[in-house]
Amino acid sequence: MTVSSEQRKPDKEKDRSFFLSRSPCSDCRALSRRNIRFTLWTMARVSQEHLDARRRQILDGAALCFARNGFHATSMQDVLKEVDLSAGAVYRYFSGKEELIGAIVAEVLGSVREAFEEAARQSPPPKPDELVASVLGRTLAARESLVVDGRPAFPRLVVQVWTETLRNDELAAVLREGYDSVRGAWGRSSRATRRPG
Repeated sequence: MTVSSEQRKPDKEKDRSFFLSRSPCSDCRALSRRNIRFTLWTMARVSQEHLDARRRQILDGAALCFARNGFHATSMQDVLKEVDLSAGAVYRYFSGKEELIGAIVAEVLGSVREAFEEAARQSPPPKPDELVASVLGRTLAARESLVVDGRPAFPRLVVQVWTETLRNDELAAVLREGYDSVRGAWGRSSRATRRPG
């Protein structure tokens, strides 16, 4: 549909309106004002899978940087270079380095808690020594692609997180909350082991 200013206003000199028209491109709209034409394309929606994969890419790249250089020696520029993304793409997901560290810690502790809770639902539940070995093995296996200098990066990160909690109260709170949830899941799993039958 085309709406022209001539149909609405008899005086063409004072006309400053735009008109919409169909262009040869079926996915775009053309706007024109006098002899200048603007074309707008609608952008495709990004799927949740793509957003999740991008977030995973950022977390893994940051974890490698932190394991390689430590939290304090790693800058956001190092993370951007590692993941090969623009600053805007990374800051869409995380406001900065502190939030990246917290997200990595929360994710790891969440997976440990889930493993303990899953074990508590099993009938019969695994013995505690088997359960701990299974949970730790599962946690390390989930991050086995994170390697620095031919060695797993995850153990380096664990040590850095523990030391960082002495300086960073927010991270200490995330860690404390995560350990509390893991402890609760461990308790449920232990009680399930002692159930008769």
